[in-house]
Amino acid sequence: MVATQTQIKVRTAKIEDQEAVIEICHQTGDIRVDPYLFGLRWCLDYLWHETENCFVAEDVAHQKVVGYILGALDSTVQAARLKEKVVPQAVAYWRQMEKRSWYDFRFLTFVRWFDREVFQNLYGEFPAHLHVNLAPEAQRRGIGSQLLAAYEGNLRSKGVPGYHLGVGAENQVGIGFYRKMGLTQLDVFPRYGKPMVIAFGRRLA
Repeated sequence: MVATQTQIKVRTAKIEDQEAVIEICHQTGDIRVDPYLFGLRWCLDYLWHETENCFVAEDVAHQKVVGYILGALDSTVQAARLKEKVVPQAVAYWRQMEKRSWYDFRFLTFVRWFDREVFQNLYGEFPAHLHVNLAPEAQRRGIGSQLLAAYEGNLRSKGVPGYHLGVGAENQVGIGFYRKMGLTQLDVFPRYGKPMVIAFGRRLA
């Protein structure tokens, strides 16, 4: 049965949501990379260390998480945590994997050397950042806007002045969603040549 908007409850995430969050993260991300390795970077760091700043959309009738929005209040703090905690965990996990693909190695290299350095110029005015994903059956049903509203409400209650996010330059669905939600385009990477990632954000203060 396809989840409808009336069956969806947006709530604060719990550690117990980990398996469902990893599944959605992997399903909507790069399925060539090991799910847990992929999840360490893109969802577990937030779910483990900033659970109170993360929200999920739950299909109440089926008690199933069908979407999430995960975020960090302070991108500078999260970038340091990435290097100090996430990278060592990712390396340790990769080393004990029985089967390691080229895609796993490439992703690990990305996490170790190139991550969270792209939009550091935004950290002052837009210190928070987020990642939002929905399972295929939950897309185009207004659930993303509910998650974003919950996340923004949480930031406002904690006095955070603004947030940013990155979206692939070829992801027209994502770009359209953020523009529809009234977010402002803040930057592109790289600034010269063909853009790969576009930064959107909103001032809250």
